[in-house]
Amino acid sequence: MRAEPGSGAARRALGALLLLAMVIGAFGLWIGVPAAVLWGLGKLIGNATEHLILGLLAVPLAMVLFGLLLASLNAAYLRVIGAPSPDSDGEDEWRPRLRGPLDRIVGVSAVIALIAFLVWMFFGDTRTGSVPPW
Repeated sequence: MRAEPGSGAARRALGALLLLAMVIGAFGLWIGVPAAVLWGLGKLIGNATEHLILGLLAVPLAMVLFGLLLASLNAAYLRVIGAPSPDSDGEDEWRPRLRGPLDRIVGVSAVIALIAFLVWMFFGDTRTGSVPPW
């Protein structure tokens, strides 16, 4: 369960950098990826109906692909800290896999992003005569 000998400050720094990348990436998953996909579709497509339909397909697909990138960062983090591999014991029985910090990071970032969205939705634009988002 411990990291191999020779691990030192460089390993801890790399682990911290991977954690930071996962935290930033988790917020990007909920905010940046959908915004970037919808912006890109808006530049490519002029028809609002096509934009909506393609957005409904492209945003979840882009989020899944970005989630795979986050999962690879999580696996790299687990290798850097020296966490045991779930297949290293050689047993054939089913056991829960070691998940790492990504599960908690994505969950917390989803709650924070949802709260931020609701605050923006209800209190964000207070200009007179503005059209509400709904």
